[in-house]
Amino acid sequence: MDERFIKDYVCSVFTADTKVNPKQLRLIASGKRTPSNLYLTEKNELYALFLSPLERLNELQWENLLLELESEGFLASTDKSWSLSTEGSKLKAHFLSKYPVTSSAPTLRYALTRKTNWKRFLFVSQIFSEMSYHNSQYLPVISDPLTQKHVKKWLSLQRRGSTDLSRQWGEELILFLSKQTDDIIHLLLDQLTGHTAEALTQRQLSEKYGMPYLAVELLNLHFMESIQTFKEELPLIYSLWKQTDELSYSGTSESTHKSIRYFHQHLPLHNIAAIRKRKINTIKEHLLEYVMVSHWDDYSPYIPSNVTVRLHQLFEQNPKLSFKEANAQMKGLDFFWFRLIEIERMRARRCQRQEDSRQKSF
Repeated sequence: MDERFIKDYVCSVFTADTKVNPKQLRLIASGKRTPSNLYLTEKNELYALFLSPLERLNELQWENLLLELESEGFLASTDKSWSLSTEGSKLKAHFLSKYPVTSSAPTLRYALTRKTNWKRFLFVSQIFSEMSYHNSQYLPVISDPLTQKHVKKWLSLQRRGSTDLSRQWGEELILFLSKQTDDIIHLLLDQLTGHTAEALTQRQLSEKYGMPYLAVELLNLHFMESIQTFKEELPLIYSLWKQTDELSYSGTSESTHKSIRYFHQHLPLHNIAAIRKRKINTIKEHLLEYVMVSHWDDYSPYIPSNVTVRLHQLFEQNPKLSFKEANAQMKGLDFFWFRLIEIERMRARRCQRQEDSRQKSF
C-alpha cells in the first residue's frame, strides 16, 4: 500500500501559519466543535483536516508521519511542533498541480456537509440512472434509512417528472466531471453504481489507483466541496448539497444552531441564556463557534466599545499578545472578548497577506 499520497496530502494542507504537534493534529482531525479545537484549526488553517478521514490516525501515527516528512526535508520542527519547510512548499505546489481538486480548500463551514453529501450524491446518482431505464427493482447503494428518507424528501421537493430530473442530473454530472482531471474523473466514475455499472470495492479502488482507500476518501471530500465553486452551473446537484447543509445545521452543532437567530437579533447574552435555558458561558461558546465556523462578523454589540479599542491597541503593540498579558493590563477582561478580537485580527492579517500575494502575481 502506497502511503506517499497521505504524506504529500498532509504537507499540502500546511500553510505559512501552521505550527502543530501530533496531539493537536489528532484533535483537529477528530472534528470536535469545542471553541478551543475550532480556534486551533483556524489558527493553523487546517480546515481540510477537520472532521476528515484522517481522524482514524492516532497520536503515534501522526507523530511518525510528521517525523518521516521532517526526515525527507518537507517539514521543520521547533520545540516539538512542526511547520512547512522551503522544500515542503515546493512539494505542496507540485501536489496541488497534480491534484487540482484539492486546491479548492475545504472550510470549517462545510466540514459535515461535504462528508454527508458524498453518500447522498452516490445514492441520487444511482436513483437517476435506474430511473432513466424505468427500473424500480434495484438494491440501494446506501442502506441507511435516514439518508434514504432525506433523499426521498429532496426528490419530492423537485416537483418534476423523473425523466426530466434524470436527464438534468446526467447533464450536470457530465459537466461536473469535466471540471476534473482525467485521473479524478475515472476515480469518481469507478465509485458510482448505476443501471449497468457497479462501483468498485474499497480494495479494488486501492489496487487500481495505487493508493490507500483513505486517500480516495480525502479526494472525494474535496470533490464535494467544489460543488460550491460551480453551483450556478449545477443547480440540481447544488440543491442536494444545500439540503444536506441545512440538515447539518449549517456547519455548527445543533445547540449552537438554535442560538444563531438570537445572535442575529443582537439579544443580550443573558437573555439568550434564559430563553435557551443554558448557562451564559455556554451561549458564549455558541457565539464563538458560530463566528469561527461561518465567518459571521456582526458581533460588535457583544463587546464593550472601550474594550474593543483597548484590545486593538494592545495587539498593535504586541501582535502575539496572550490573554494573560492582556488581562494584566485590563483587569476583569472576559476571555470571550479577547478571543473574538484575536480571531478578527488573525483573519484580517490573512486577508491582507492574500491580497499582497495577488498584487505580486500581477
